[in-house]
Amino acid sequence: MRVSVTLAIFLLALSSASFGEGIPVNRETWQLTTPAELIAISESQREEIDVYGTLTLDSKQWKRLQRKHPSISKRVTVVPLNYDDCTCGMSNYVIRTAPLEVAFPRHITVRRIGSVKELLESEFEDSAERQSHLDVHVDALGRAYVRGTQFSIKQIEDFLKEPTESLKTKSDRSLVIYDAGPSTGFNETSQKRVDRLMIVAQKMGWRATQAGHPYLTGSR
Repeated sequence: MRVSVTLAIFLLALSSASFGEGIPVNRETWQLTTPAELIAISESQREEIDVYGTLTLDSKQWKRLQRKHPSISKRVTVVPLNYDDCTCGMSNYVIRTAPLEVAFPRHITVRRIGSVKELLESEFEDSAERQSHLDVHVDALGRAYVRGTQFSIKQIEDFLKEPTESLKTKSDRSLVIYDAGPSTGFNETSQKRVDRLMIVAQKMGWRATQAGHPYLTGSR
């Protein structure tokens, strides 16, 4: 019995050491224990953190982090200084160090998402939920994003061609492509990329829609 108790205590300690360390913060001084990129945030970003627990990086912040972490998504999870849970699987996160400041630990290895399917599997446990609807945002330069992560048109096409697992037919699946709008410089080349996705989606039985922003210029 004593051996079993000792073993249980050892396993508990091992588990705590492996999964309970949380983020790199000294619990006595509340200072970061590893070098980090400090990022000042705006009031609107502060509101997003307070409401959603996420931070949508502005263009300047995003480019700054992409220099060393090209795969980091535009929207990241925000954790407080006293976060004390497993960070396994969390590669896109920042630590809130002040009301208008967050820190991105430099030691973090941002996991490169290889496919749209992989991204959705990491965010949705229910297979029907991740297969039933897809939002794609295409910016003025024709770059395509799914949930803040950039993918090539080919990668999105591959997902559209994926066989269904939990849905009876592909007609249960809907695709909405949001374009940046003509006033942003969204041009014919960008539109051709959207058209390419629409054709593939419709051929595979998806209900596909393009949602533009005609109100930005008064015409479309």
